[in-house]
Amino acid sequence: MKVKTFLQYKHQQQAYKIFKSYPNLFTKAELKILREDLKTGDNKSHFKFVAVDKEQVVGFISLATCYATDYSWQVNWLAVHPDFQRLGVGRLLINFLFQKAKKLGLKRLFVETCSCQGEKPARLFYQKHGFKKIARLPDFYARKHSKVIYLKNIVE
Repeated sequence: MKVKTFLQYKHQQQAYKIFKSYPNLFTKAELKILREDLKTGDNKSHFKFVAVDKEQVVGFISLATCYATDYSWQVNWLAVHPDFQRLGVGRLLINFLFQKAKKLGLKRLFVETCSCQGEKPARLFYQKHGFKKIARLPDFYARKHSKVIYLKNIVE
């Protein structure tokens, strides 16, 4: 398994299917935003990567600048195909992203999640990989669905 820069049209389709395979986690509105995001290529403020196993996309991650900031970036999207959960795909992607962040000279990374039960594995994953919870915005997404924000310092 290896990580590739997100370039090919087939990567778009396969990555989208991964997110869509979690119908109780991503809303129609989020999937619409994702679909548009997948259509754009990498640029100086947004990078996308896929984990590929035998030419099949099994994971996706993206890194983007936090708008109007000098050095704050965020993990925008991260998902692993259900059949490849708990096989190290997420770890491979996040570690690749950390290396990219270091090469870019980034100082810190943010990630936002929802407090809902469905995103508990994501919150635990980010904590395991060095992200610290720094804020919780109550009822942000919906009633009883708060936004939880994490931070990881890349350069200490």
